[in-house]
Formats: sequence, structure tokens, C-alpha cells
Amino acid sequence: MHWLDHAQLPRIEGTVERFLLNSHGELDGLLLADGREVLFPPHLSKAVRSALRPGRPVTINGLALRGAPVIVAAALCADGSAEPIIDEGPDEKHRDKKERRKLKAEGGVVRSLHGPKGEVRGVLLDDGTVVRFGKGHVNEAKKLIAAGKAITVRGQGVALAEGRCIDAKHVELAA
Repeated sequence: MHWLDHAQLPRIEGTVERFLLNSHGELDGLLLADGREVLFPPHLSKAVRSALRPGRPVTINGLALRGAPVIVAAALCADGSAEPIIDEGPDEKHRDKKERRKLKAEGGVVRSLHGPKGEVRGVLLDDGTVVRFGKGHVNEAKKLIAAGKAITVRGQGVALAEGRCIDAKHVELAA
């Protein structure tokens, strides 16, 4: 969103509950303690890792979506920091991709996770694993995912200190 003046966007305050990973190990979102998702591009991953912490306040300049509890962030600022993390557009040399490997996860679905237009793009499992669905698997996955249902997923992903993320290639109801 580098073409937007973040200072002109609504200011939203909250407390970071947890970070959301993509399957390359980059942070691309966070959950606020009140349940809202905050999305930001993965090229901000390093800056977000450095500045924000779970359990700490954050101020976001961004837009809330109509159809989902999602905020698309143009800038994020840690409590007490004068320097916001601003989306100035991607710069590939600052990407923070990690090595992917085959992963499997089993667990109960806690909530759906969304894309920047409010579309379902994944789920959060009760063990904290983020499961992402590619465009070809979203409709199939939507039938299987409901809060509280137990699922088994397999695919490529990462396991880091912040958690695990799997690009689901195989999804089924857990036995």
C-alpha cells in the first residue's frame, strides 16, 4: 500500500495476541486480543519481528473490511515507539524466507484466516498451527473447516519459534 498516505487512514489500537506466518516463514499478519486479524505484506516481516511483541499494544493505520474481522494495515507502530513500520512497497533484498519442508498437523479448527479482500485463505488450529489453502483448494477446504472440527493436513511449510505454517495439499477430517 505504498501509494497511500498512512497518516490519513483510520487509526486502530489493540494488543498483539499472536503473529501469523506464511508457509515461507515470513510474518504476514497478526491477531489482536479482540479477535481481529491484521494483514500486512510479508516484506514487512523483519521489521514487525523486531518491533512488535505478543501481549504488547500496537497502533495500526489501515482499513477494516466489511465482510470479515480483518484490518489491512498500511502502517503499524509498537506502543511507545515514534517510528511506525510503513508499507513502502516490496524490496526483495529484505525478504525473510525460510527453508520449507514436509509437515503434517492434526488439530481442532479455532478460526478461519482471511486474505486482504476478506476471503477465507486458511485456518488456525488449536495448537497454533496456521494452515494456508491455495486457490485450487479453498472450496474443498471450506467444506471441511468449521470452528471446532478436527482436521489433518499435509503439505510444505515451516516450523519456527513463532509457530508453524503449512501450505495444505491434503486436508481431511481427523479420525
